Amino acid sequence: MKTRLFPHKNIWYFLYYNFQVIAYTGLAVLAATLGFRIYKAIEGQIKKTGSENPFQPYLNQDLSLPQDRVHSQVDVLVEHGSHLANQLKRLIFVENIVDSVKFGLLLWSLTYIASWFSGFTLALLTILGIFSIPKFYETYQEPIDHHLGIVKGHIDNITTQLEEKVPFLRRQAAVEKKDQ
Repeated sequence: MKTRLFPHKNIWYFLYYNFQVIAYTGLAVLAATLGFRIYKAIEGQIKKTGSENPFQPYLNQDLSLPQDRVHSQVDVLVEHGSHLANQLKRLIFVENIVDSVKFGLLLWSLTYIASWFSGFTLALLTILGIFSIPKFYETYQEPIDHHLGIVKGHIDNITTQLEEKVPFLRRQAAVEKKDQ
């Protein structure tokens, strides 16, 4: 039996790629701001207007946070974290077979997506999605809601049919209501 020097090799790869994404993103931002600062300094020397820092308004801003606001945001974060932990516990420990299978299919599809793209590409697509999806949804909200309703109806219909045909897949709440 071979012993590994690093038994959790996948964790090291995961950390390496995340650090790599963070490092490259930081380098890109630094290169852009440094280039802009040098450009403004050269422009100031050519025009004989002086070279003030174009980022001075940002440097003068105070970044201290009010304590009451921080506490309220941390409370919200803890509430969401505990909700997420409860949902993951429910899905991983198979409280409901159908929901756990859906979660497994989601994870399986994410492995394919991750194999198609690098971490940096996924980070870039995430950033683009954060800024473009809300505007797209705002513009096309009615048709999107209509089609999502249709899809949700089909999924609920399939789940109901599965629960009727395979009794051990029924949700616990539905079983308890029928017993009473």
